[in-house]
Amino acid sequence: MQRKTALQLTLAVLLLNVGILLSPRLFQRQMPPLRVVFLDVGQGDSCVIQTPKGQVMVVDTGNRSLTGQDDMGRRVVAPYLRSLGVQRIDLLLLTHPDSDHIGGAISLLEQFPVGILESNGQDTRPLQNEVVQQAKQRYVTLHHAAKGEDIELDGVRVQVLA
Repeated sequence: MQRKTALQLTLAVLLLNVGILLSPRLFQRQMPPLRVVFLDVGQGDSCVIQTPKGQVMVVDTGNRSLTGQDDMGRRVVAPYLRSLGVQRIDLLLLTHPDSDHIGGAISLLEQFPVGILESNGQDTRPLQNEVVQQAKQRYVTLHHAAKGEDIELDGVRVQVLA
């Protein structure tokens, strides 16, 4: 009886080993999917893109109040990023310098380390100048996107159309 039990145990271990060798996908950790979320930040919107490897791109940041004391970056975008456990923005992409698109950028620069600040680089409005100065003080890499350029972040490609 003991011999039969030992044989069954040996056979079970052998089958388990063969199963592991033949089915490595069963034991591999699945990568999380690409996450793209649009946030309602008032007149415009903000887009948060999180790559499967966890890098984060934020496109536009919403408006800033007329007094400059509050903005949608502080009220909406930053809390959303924190809810994901994000501690760094790898790429902050500002499509154009209207306040409803870049009004929350300074708050995000203050609250998160930012790797690259990408903008069109053509307009020099006071708010954009303020954003650029804040980025320079924090040693953020500045880049000006050009039509037709591809921006790649962790294998995710974004093409600049205009």
